[in-house]
Amino acid sequence: MPIIQGKLSRPTIGIVKTDSNCRPDDQGLSHCHNQIELLSGRTITVQNTHKMSKFRCLSPGERVTVRPDGSSSWAIVQTATRKPE
Repeated sequence: MPIIQGKLSRPTIGIVKTDSNCRPDDQGLSHCHNQIELLSGRTITVQNTHKMSKFRCLSPGERVTVRPDGSSSWAIVQTATRKPE
């Protein structure tokens, strides 16, 4: 996923804080913006492009693993378990 705000230097864990800008485009793809609070306390924002009919959005409160994807402007974000309430 492209990182549209913030920096990610190493693999870490984070908590999804927001899910916005999810209106699909003409091809049915959503380009959701997710703010993720990292273990360090810093926050990054990623653009999660997906087809909602096949793949769900990331949910606020959801725990994710985040790692660089070969470039400082891209990240691999994988869902883990939800944060206890």
